[in-house]
Amino acid sequence: MLPAGTKRRRCVILTDGTAIGCFQRNTHETHIVVLEPSGHAYSYLQPDGTRTRHLAPTALSSHRALVIDTLNLRNRFTSMPPYVHLRLLDSRDVRYQRRIRSTRARWPAPGSNGGKLSVAKLYNREQECFEMQSIEGAAKVRLRTSGQIVDLYFLVEVKVSDDDVGVSEGEEESDQRRSSSHAHYTTLHQSFAIDQVPESFALPVRTLLAAKTAWDRDRDAEIDYLSEADEKKSASTAISMLPRNAAFTARPAFSALNHQQSVLTGSNGYFTWCDESGGRQQQFTRETIPPTSVIGTKATSHSVLSLCQHVDYVLQSFKYATTIDLEDTLTPPLLPIEELELVQEVENERGWFRAFRDGRVRVAFADRTILQVDRDGETCSFFFSDGASGQTTLASAPPWQRVYIHEAMEFGDWAFASREERMRRHVRRQETQAIVAQELQRISVRCSMNDGLEMVKQISSNDDVCVPPVDMLLRCASEEVNDEVPLTFSLEAVRELQASTLQHMASVDLALRAAASATESE
Repeated sequence: MLPAGTKRRRCVILTDGTAIGCFQRNTHETHIVVLEPSGHAYSYLQPDGTRTRHLAPTALSSHRALVIDTLNLRNRFTSMPPYVHLRLLDSRDVRYQRRIRSTRARWPAPGSNGGKLSVAKLYNREQECFEMQSIEGAAKVRLRTSGQIVDLYFLVEVKVSDDDVGVSEGEEESDQRRSSSHAHYTTLHQSFAIDQVPESFALPVRTLLAAKTAWDRDRDAEIDYLSEADEKKSASTAISMLPRNAAFTARPAFSALNHQQSVLTGSNGYFTWCDESGGRQQQFTRETIPPTSVIGTKATSHSVLSLCQHVDYVLQSFKYATTIDLEDTLTPPLLPIEELELVQEVENERGWFRAFRDGRVRVAFADRTILQVDRDGETCSFFFSDGASGQTTLASAPPWQRVYIHEAMEFGDWAFASREERMRRHVRRQETQAIVAQELQRISVRCSMNDGLEMVKQISSNDDVCVPPVDMLLRCASEEVNDEVPLTFSLEAVRELQASTLQHMASVDLALRAAASATESE
């Protein structure tokens, strides 16, 4: 539903699934949405020509209505796998039900009446079309009376982001099992010309075409469910796999708007740079990347080195990505070798830390306590030195177990982070330590000044003549500043300093109040 003052002027859908939607706002503003073939990302063109690129599930609020309208048209009129995400759907069109093991449709086959079916049973008088529904109700096919347009209705599982299904702290184990056995589903509507119908719906379309042909001759006629070839394949039912949701396998891709005509290809550490005409300009390896001055990169704002690194990163992502066989009814599980593959392994005086490829973190501490944090990061399992074992969630763990969990989670954040993220975390830690050292130095100077104030009060109470208080305080402060204060502290030292600082602040407060009362009495 487009907002008020906005209307769609035109929408073009290419054969590869790219959708281009042109919208008009107010009177003279033209906004264009270019949806990429997978539907996972889009480019937005402002009226002034400015172009920005975003992900479809996290579309900006000002783009959301236009992106949803373009995506709905793309899903309806293209034979590419549909892209369906919970954030791009109306809540009224989504239902939460038990997860379907495999999305498929079973179409009726010849019955006990000699394999004949009356065409009148296939005609829907309310919709004025020929209709055939699968046995379990997961799909439905409608053929319009013109015999040229086919409407497909089928069930598809909705992609849900991790943020949308976050587990609350008080969620029980039964609720977690229910969330894994249930899923969100919606009914998708697609329309095709008779010669563009997907292969999975070819059987019901042939049946409906035969019904229409018989209906035009005699409305009381009977037809066969299947042809002779189809009867040999299945004597009782015909099964076809329904289209899968492309949102589950979507990966980052290049933008559909390509202002950079040069092409860089990479495979197994070898790179090829092609110019605008498509000819090979340079071939090199990961270790022999030429400087930018050698390769003409006027069309791109990135360096050749950064582009090669990005290509390597994308190749590694696809290398370890889980492949899905669309022909199998069940998704094969990960191989045990991939699950047990180590990402990082560290051994120190605190224990033995290991991070696995599937996201698990396992730590064997020095006191023989073993902790494993599951891949979802919500639950953890303990195996204690006395032989006892237990399982808890990260939110409900008792205080004495949180010490172990904190160290394991800290190691996991470091193990699964990239080199750039580790360097940024190290720089932030150094900045924090510098700030703490500076604040502790200030507190130490103030402590010395307060000690000097106490000395002045004692001397003045004995009516002795001494150095002026201001000079004494300045001298103490200068001596304290000249002292070398270490810039790095251990965790125990920081805790001791914090405790002594709190005690000292309380004593300073009492001293200042006493000094103020003495001044008022004089």
